[in-house]
Amino acid sequence: MSLSSINKPLRDAVWKRDDGRCRYCGLLQVGQAAVFHIDHIHPRSLDGPTSLENLALQCPHCSLRKSNTVEAPDPVNGIAVRMFHPLRDRWEDHFVLRRNGIIEGRTPIGRSTAAALQFNERWAVSARSLQIALGWIDIGDDEGETV
Repeated sequence: MSLSSINKPLRDAVWKRDDGRCRYCGLLQVGQAAVFHIDHIHPRSLDGPTSLENLALQCPHCSLRKSNTVEAPDPVNGIAVRMFHPLRDRWEDHFVLRRNGIIEGRTPIGRSTAAALQFNERWAVSARSLQIALGWIDIGDDEGETV
């Protein structure tokens, strides 16, 4: 969906609510060359509405991999589970962010989402670890970040 099909007040509301951070992997827009996307959590192709409750800021890495995916297999047992919902689910319940930029899934939802969106591809880990090193992303005790 092009930005022009999401009206400016709605785009501004998503940016403000999400504070310039990808709602899936936690990467910040600051320092990134590519502009983050505002995309549907429940895809339009599956009748997802264009509303604040169904839109999330996504880095291009997560956005392009998510596409219209709503479920993915848990890499531990291969059973398909729903993807993480960035507005309804608590990030720290499903993921842990390590100081080296690696995101580990804590639950079937977390593991399936991390695998489907390829959170730990080299580029994504490098970008997150740089933001952690610069103090832009605080990981606290190295046991989990509330992205």
